[in-house]
Amino acid sequence: MELRKNTYYLMPISIGPVKGQAVAKYEDVTTLTALYLTEKDAVSNLLPKQFEIADEPIVVVYYSKCGSVDFLAGGGYNIFGINLPAVFNGHKDSIVGNYALVLWENNTIPILLGRELLGVPKLYGDLPDPSRMENVWRAHVSENGHRLAEISVNNATEISQENIQMMEQMTNSHPWMSWKYIPTGNGLNSELSRPMLIPSKTRIKSAYSGEPEIGFFQPKWEQCPLGSQIMEVVSTLKPKEYRGGFVTHGSNDLLIGQVRPLE
Repeated sequence: MELRKNTYYLMPISIGPVKGQAVAKYEDVTTLTALYLTEKDAVSNLLPKQFEIADEPIVVVYYSKCGSVDFLAGGGYNIFGINLPAVFNGHKDSIVGNYALVLWENNTIPILLGRELLGVPKLYGDLPDPSRMENVWRAHVSENGHRLAEISVNNATEISQENIQMMEQMTNSHPWMSWKYIPTGNGLNSELSRPMLIPSKTRIKSAYSGEPEIGFFQPKWEQCPLGSQIMEVVSTLKPKEYRGGFVTHGSNDLLIGQVRPLE
């Protein structure tokens, strides 16, 4: 067997080329988002040196329930992620956006694709669907039955269509960025290590604004062998002041054909 150039392969490569797509469509996405101000040094310490902190150190914690996903044949999965405000200033690119610090998902297909193709730091997590009691929305992620992080939006009230359009424009003007890192077999060095741009287009059909609240937990290593170290780092991003809580429903196009290294 010989691998062909400019051909879409995924492991295991022996099955041959697989069908690729330029756009991954998410037709039914409900997202809870909490924004909060933290210490500037706490954010700077977690950004690779090619990135700088953008404006205020506002952390974005979010949970998304993704349904009607085309590459899952209409199936879905749930997400819990943390983004940091970042600016990439390279010799070609100058981009203000969101740096993906960590992302938990409950389906191995998007985890593997997202890590290998996009370079997003995806991990497996237990992610039940969000709960809603009247105007209070809640969601969380756990590992081995131990909670890692949680989010809630309280006293949520509907947002006007005019403000929804502003939210949509703001979301689409701040692209997602990540660091793609593929280690060598012994783990001591890298086969590939570079910053990535991950464009997408979000459409918001309806939205609510409310009072946000997040919780970060620090389980012991013997309880969560992977999550314990991650949460030790995440917990340095202590909330000083909440800046907004939102629940949105709409769709998202992940523009895979436009994903590229930042230069």
